[in-house]
Formats: sequence, structure tokens, C-alpha cells
Amino acid sequence: MGKAERLEKIMDLIQNSNFISPLELAEKMDVSLVTIRRDLKKLAEERSIIKEYNTIKIARDYDKRFHERHHTNLEQKRIIAELAQRLVQAGDTLFLDTSTTCYEFARTLALSSQNLHIITNNIYMAVELMSIYKIDLVLLGGNIRHGYFSTIGPLAEKMLSNIKVNKFFFSCTMLDENGIYESNILEGNIKVKMFENSRLHYLLVDSTKFDKASIFRTTGIENIDALITDKPLPNEYLDILKDKNIEIITPV
Repeated sequence: MGKAERLEKIMDLIQNSNFISPLELAEKMDVSLVTIRRDLKKLAEERSIIKEYNTIKIARDYDKRFHERHHTNLEQKRIIAELAQRLVQAGDTLFLDTSTTCYEFARTLALSSQNLHIITNNIYMAVELMSIYKIDLVLLGGNIRHGYFSTIGPLAEKMLSNIKVNKFFFSCTMLDENGIYESNILEGNIKVKMFENSRLHYLLVDSTKFDKASIFRTTGIENIDALITDKPLPNEYLDILKDKNIEIITPV
């Protein structure tokens, strides 16, 4: 196990325990106490954990992975969110995925005057929307994907199988002419279920994600109803989308 993987595992063990000591961590990780103390020192220096006496807890800012992703290309995400809002009408029932692009989209919807029904597996989005009384909000249950603040796994997928909506707004890790991709298979499975149980499918994706592929293909690019992005599309995508009568939405 490499150091990065070991640190990630340590964080998960701390996150899932109400009380754990360095000695217990060393035993669970099957490494020396010296190694654990060195790892904990690094995590404390990074402000991922807080050490108190002989116990360790997650720092309040352990959500940095989510916020780092959120602030990457933030201006592009805000442009996309404003464009996507035009596709929403009062009374709509929506799936919103766990992407930071959809999180920014949800924040835009929260400022509107529309009554909406929103189903998501994004915990941060749920916190953002929970006090907006005009939005009927459902947060999917399931296993927590630490650091990404999403729910995934069989329980989330089973819950999704009983929900039908008219519009699904989602982003992706990468896309190319052959498909739309995710880097995490369990996260990808959630999107596949949302795709299957929605009537219209809207892809919100910034221009940095084109012409790249990742691990898990969720669907073909031809299966979306509209693509919303922050810049004019490359010609090869324009040809594919226009041939399939897919709406293309970009800034004027």
C-alpha cells in the first residue's frame, strides 16, 4: 500500500469511528506506531485532522476535496448554471447529480422563485437547499463517499429505482465522441440509474473536459437531449449533436 493510499485509509477509519487512538490505527492498518504517528503528523499539518490528547478527529475543513473541485473552473460552472436554468419550469421534478457543476446549478435554482422537486445524492447540495421552502428536496440514502460528500452504493440505487422524474441534469469527468465518462464506478452507477428513470437528459460540462476519456462509460453522447457548456463546441461535436437533433446551449 502506497503512502497516499494509506493516508486515505487512515482518514476513512477516523471518519467512521467515534473514538480511535493511534495504537488502534496502527493495529487496523498493520503498520508500526512510528509510521502511524508520522502519518498523523502529516495529516495534522495539512489540517485534515485534529489531534486531541490521545484521540484524533476529522477537521471541519476535511471537505477540501469537494471545495477544491468546486473552485476549479468556477466561472465556467456559473455560466453553465445560468444557461441551464432556462431549461427549468415551475413544478419540474429533477435529478441533480453530485457534480460541483450541478451544485452551482442548484445554488442558482435556490435564488429563483420557482417551486421545484429535486432529488440528489449530493449532501452539500442538500444542505444548501434544505432551508429553501419552495423546493421539495429528497436526499438519497446509501454509503457515504468520503471527501466527495455523495451517497452511493446498492441502497442509493434501490431508492432510485422507485423514483421517476422528467429532467436529469448531470455532469461528467470527461467526454469524447464515443461517450460520457466517470472516474468512479459506483458514482457512475448512480448516474446510469438517474438516466434510466428520467425523461429528458441535460449534460452540463465545461470546455476543459472535451476529448478525454475515463474509466466508466455512463452513456453515449447521442443519448442526451441537450448539452450546456461555456464555449462554442469543437466541430466534430457540433456535427454529432446536430445529426442527432441534440440542442446545443452556449453563451452568445
